[in-house]
Amino acid sequence: WPKDGRLKLVIYHQSLSNTFFSCNRQLIAGALVLIVVFGAGLTYDDGKSKSKATDDLLDGQDLYEVLEVPKESTDKQVKKAYHKLAMKWHPDKNPDCSECELKFQRVARAYEILSDPMKRKIYDNEQTLMEKSIQSNTATITTANYQQVKDGRIWIIQVYVDWSDRCQYFSPTWEEVGARLHGSVGVGRVNLGRDKGLGGRLQGSKDGLPSVAIWDGETEIRRLRWNFHDISVDGIVKLVAQAILEHHKIKVLTEVRHLMDFISDTESVRVLFIGKASSKEQIMVTAAAGKMQPKAAIATTSKMSVATTALNSVKPPAILVYRGEVEDPPVVFTGKFKGEEVAAFLEENRRPQLPPLYRNNFELVFGKQTWCALLVTSGNKADAASGQVLSQAAAKVEDSLGTRIAVGVASLAEQSAAIAPAQLGDVVLIKRSHDGQSMKFYRVKASDCKTTESAALHFQKALENNMDIMKQELEDKFLSNLQVRKIAMSKRILDGINDMSVEKQIVMYTLLLVFGIMGVCPCIKPLILLMDNSFHQGSRAPTEEPDAESEEEENENEDEDDESDDDIVVVKKRK
Repeated sequence: WPKDGRLKLVIYHQSLSNTFFSCNRQLIAGALVLIVVFGAGLTYDDGKSKSKATDDLLDGQDLYEVLEVPKESTDKQVKKAYHKLAMKWHPDKNPDCSECELKFQRVARAYEILSDPMKRKIYDNEQTLMEKSIQSNTATITTANYQQVKDGRIWIIQVYVDWSDRCQYFSPTWEEVGARLHGSVGVGRVNLGRDKGLGGRLQGSKDGLPSVAIWDGETEIRRLRWNFHDISVDGIVKLVAQAILEHHKIKVLTEVRHLMDFISDTESVRVLFIGKASSKEQIMVTAAAGKMQPKAAIATTSKMSVATTALNSVKPPAILVYRGEVEDPPVVFTGKFKGEEVAAFLEENRRPQLPPLYRNNFELVFGKQTWCALLVTSGNKADAASGQVLSQAAAKVEDSLGTRIAVGVASLAEQSAAIAPAQLGDVVLIKRSHDGQSMKFYRVKASDCKTTESAALHFQKALENNMDIMKQELEDKFLSNLQVRKIAMSKRILDGINDMSVEKQIVMYTLLLVFGIMGVCPCIKPLILLMDNSFHQGSRAPTEEPDAESEEEENENEDEDDESDDDIVVVKKRK
């Protein structure tokens, strides 16, 4: 046996692997036990699940209002009102009406509670406590009106309960925050005690109450951390401003060279806000301009040196929109900032100026589009009204037929030979073949292009006469939409996992881990055995056959040693 202990290591390693893999049956039995235990845990309702269909029917609604009876009504009145509404909203009388079915379920659920004396007494006591709730001027969000949060605006939402001292202490601060942000972003509250389903989903898994978060639809942008963030009114407003800047990836210009780089990007519309950082006006503009992305670039600045370089006579707060070349003056918005007016201004100027058509930039204007609409003007620039009508008409046709139309400007003085017999104010529709070798021209008179609807109608008629070209474009768009839908499906799966409560996520990940171990163990065993065999073979030292001469020498040496030992013994005896 080798004296260096390597053989012992191999034997120990081999026995360890055999011991580990000999308990496959125990592993399978343990996995089954875990599946049974955690499977039973999946049915546990912690109030944070999205699938609380029964409770979500009435979350945030008054049961008496659902049955359309006063609170002092008798049992007979409640029963009579239930039968009346049940007959009105019954699914058999209203086929193919999902809203009627939902109302019928709400009526049935309300009657189930109010028809039971014990449940009705408990409900009335809860309503009495709710009447002593924390009052607020901000919006009240419930399961019934939660769709308003998905209106495209940024929302800051608080989840609270009425009986919490901490929520009552935070209430004055919240009211001032709501007053500061009114008109800029949506501000609302969810009562967790009354709406457990929605409140549980919006409350952070590690958050106490009150829980405050900033949302863009169903996407959480930032959550207020009580241990790290400033809880004052200015601190919360600043947090909202920073969250919007990061969410929409808005640039903050601090130097003049940054401004020049920003303006030089003429491929898109450039929106610049000039004013105080973290102000109500900045939050209003950045939140509204974020909807223009990715077709627009957005930036803010609070430096007067940058502001005067952009526009010499500007007085903050102001909005500058660059729609054309660097040398073109920007469109300016100043005065009182109101949410509706700012949104309307940005909507009017969200498209770039119509590019002029020349012989050397025809491909640049046309791009890869089959259709192009040219507005005939006296110069190389169109007035704002006509350009807006043409752009909106092209966008409307794209929405209805799925065909994109490039837009541009053609000067009657310079391009009269190419666009004849068009006159000033007309629109020339150009249809180009796929190989770019042939073109067809359609003239839309100026009188037919006064409004967006009229221009879009004439564009649509011209396109419908050429369905062979549109067919290929629609096929390409259909293939691209297939890929988008795949991405949307994976996003819905991930959103569904995120909407699960922490306990259910732990159960799901534990089951996945157990099944992973059960699947990996049979694959690891052959690898470990193979490593053991190679290690055991490498530990053996090569043996050499002994020669006859070496054996004789060893025997002679042993004889001499024996004789010397005998002599020593004789001497000792004599002594």
